[in-house]
Amino acid sequence: MDLREFADRFRVVRDPNEVGPVFMIPGNKRSWGRAHAYVWGKDRLVVFIPSVRAANNLLCASIPGLRVEQRGDHEHTISFPVDALDVVAESVGLRRRRKQLTPEQHAVAVRRLEKYQFTAQNEGRSEANFTRTRLSPEVGIPQGLLTQNRAVFPH
Repeated sequence: MDLREFADRFRVVRDPNEVGPVFMIPGNKRSWGRAHAYVWGKDRLVVFIPSVRAANNLLCASIPGLRVEQRGDHEHTISFPVDALDVVAESVGLRRRRKQLTPEQHAVAVRRLEKYQFTAQNEGRSEANFTRTRLSPEVGIPQGLLTQNRAVFPH
């Protein structure tokens, strides 16, 4: 079995710790300390979970076919059938593939969000004018303390 079969739904990356074409589905950094799934035989996958709490949550989820392959002090390795991947991924927090927008969808989104786009407030003004405007008496600096576009504060 090849994990690239699931690349349309999940993010599949090459395992940096292995030599050769070994792929894995990484977990979110924020979800249980970076769980990840990889191939475990012809029709099974395995998920490595570095958290006892997450492993207990997965084992209590009553997913048919779960089997604890290895139990450490904090980490667990739990195998499951391929058809349970969606349920296990939701429980453990495996990374889904980001939805890609078509060019038409992108153009619609750009038009819809144009009014919320940031604009430069100081466009067309020189730095000297910007400094003088920013340090004007309207913001509480007395007029006599403005010297060469900088505020002079008495000690």
